[in-house]
Amino acid sequence: MSRTPFSDEPRFPSTGPRPAPPMRDSDAPHAPTTSEVPRAGAGRILIFALIFFGLGVTEEVSNNVLPLTLQRMTADFSWSVDLPFRLPGLAPDGVFTMGSALVIGLVLALNPLFGFIAQPLVGVLSDRVWTRVGRRAFFLITGAPVVAVCLFLVPWASALWQLVVLVVIYQFFQDVLWGSDHPLLADLFPSRQRGIVGAAIGVAYQLGAVFVTRAGLAWTAAHERTHGGDLFGAPIYWAAAAIQVGLVMGLAFFLWERRLPVMKRPRLTPGQYVRDFRAQPGLVRLGWVNFLRAFMVTAGTGYLVLFGTVTLAADKADYARAMGWLPLLALVFVWPAGLLTDRLARDRVLMAAFLLSAVGYAVGWMADSLAWLSVAFVITRLAWVNIEIGYKSLVSDFYPVHQVGQLAGAINIFYASGRTLALVSVGALIGAFGNDYRLAWPVAIAAALVSIWVLRGVRDPRSPSP
Repeated sequence: MSRTPFSDEPRFPSTGPRPAPPMRDSDAPHAPTTSEVPRAGAGRILIFALIFFGLGVTEEVSNNVLPLTLQRMTADFSWSVDLPFRLPGLAPDGVFTMGSALVIGLVLALNPLFGFIAQPLVGVLSDRVWTRVGRRAFFLITGAPVVAVCLFLVPWASALWQLVVLVVIYQFFQDVLWGSDHPLLADLFPSRQRGIVGAAIGVAYQLGAVFVTRAGLAWTAAHERTHGGDLFGAPIYWAAAAIQVGLVMGLAFFLWERRLPVMKRPRLTPGQYVRDFRAQPGLVRLGWVNFLRAFMVTAGTGYLVLFGTVTLAADKADYARAMGWLPLLALVFVWPAGLLTDRLARDRVLMAAFLLSAVGYAVGWMADSLAWLSVAFVITRLAWVNIEIGYKSLVSDFYPVHQVGQLAGAINIFYASGRTLALVSVGALIGAFGNDYRLAWPVAIAAALVSIWVLRGVRDPRSPSP
């Protein structure tokens, strides 16, 4: 074998079959190479699930306790503008007033907003680096302690600007942690096992949700009764901080990621980043599905605790008693959902789940008591479990093995966009109508129906060709 004068490529004899040139990831858009990962044992699945229990606790603290903290700090906020005309519903007397929901939405939007930066960056870097603890695990080990410190300090924030600074830092690093979600699922588990693994993650997340909504909110109410406004929410914030260090950081050392062979890559530019993403058939449409599911879930649940405690005027302790155990019901759905995802066409499973979401949000829209709100929660949580398991299992089959982090980061941009837009726009809508949190429900219904329409163009790679 010799080499050409102007190239390092080997020159082969003219006789016999010529070996194919090395294939780049983007040359094989139809090859879901992550499906070739060896089957994982129960121990790895358990560790993976416990890590996501910890991440779920932090996420639910952001969804349930942080809005209450913000509501306390912005209760007296209002912004009024004199209009030269009257506007029925919004400004019947010619004065337009924006309530505190806008400020709450803007602060909560910091979480997904940082997803634009953190998750794509983590995805690209984790595809290209290797540390002694692995590729993705490195970011879990370094990010979790930062989140823990910020959560520990939140109860001491006495001014809105102090809280915003802490939220900025901890939400950024929380996005770093969640940026390992899709890549680790694709790296560690084969395609036919991802439904069950997704179910295990779902179980862990639901237990984390129960921990926050039942124990955490009950602790918050009891602490408020005994300490007034001092260190609001301290027990659950501090518990979440300890869980970040003990479970997320601690167990990440035991993920034992496999080291992939080094692969020559072209220089990654913004244009190449977009081309790599568009090279995978169906991934762009799945990105829009991710945008819509994020918008839908955020509109439907981002203000749920405020709908219950403000619009329905329920006491925090009553809300915790009524809603706290409901995520456990989702455990009944999780394993069947995982089995269905591994056996049925996942695009059809997702369509059915989005339709069920619309039904649940319609029940929430009409709810006038915690009992009816509980019914809406159970329906939407059942749908959410199927959407989470089905979507993550489906999209991971579109990632070439050497671009998992990069493409997952791109997919997460869509998710971050949907959450950010929902928190800001729905918060503005609620604030414009006198902090009426009921207005979030019809927005979520519309997003669910549009998601079904977009999914019509997606086909599960496991399904036989027509």
